[in-house]
Amino acid sequence: MPRSSLVRYSIYALALVVSLVLLRIAARQLSEAIENDPQISPPSLQIQRQAVQVVDDVLPDAELGYVLPPNLDQTIESIDFTSTRTTDSRGFPNPGPWPAQADMVFLGDSLLVGAGVGVSNGFVALLDAALEDRTILNLGNPGAGPERQLRIFQRHGIEVAPRLVVAGLYLASDIEGDQQFRA
Repeated sequence: MPRSSLVRYSIYALALVVSLVLLRIAARQLSEAIENDPQISPPSLQIQRQAVQVVDDVLPDAELGYVLPPNLDQTIESIDFTSTRTTDSRGFPNPGPWPAQADMVFLGDSLLVGAGVGVSNGFVALLDAALEDRTILNLGNPGAGPERQLRIFQRHGIEVAPRLVVAGLYLASDIEGDQQFRA
């Protein structure tokens, strides 16, 4: 092979190696930018990041698996939001005292706890504010699927003799959560 061809191929090889190194650096920087910018992160990465950032402080319970601590007043901060987690004397997301009687009882998971929006901005609290003449009790518990919701209602909801019970079901996790609870 003539020397000029060898030099030319060496230059091509060097250019290829430099291009690959620059491409790898650019890919790493793009990956970090996507990971650190909630506006362009894919939803699955946003959810995964939130799950790591927001950790529920829970108390073990032999019958219910776990419950939130009673009388909690906690500030939750993450990349995307800051909210307050409040619980009543029994560990449920109610801002006020436990009622002797309730017109409506809501059962559910983190959606009812007000994850990311706080107890005063969750949909149960907004409904409670809109229906001022009704007493509404929120028995939301993070990760509570139908089986845990039933146990929560049997322990805490029956005593308030509600006229209406609303059970929230999040199909993406509640059924699997109940399987884990049984295990």
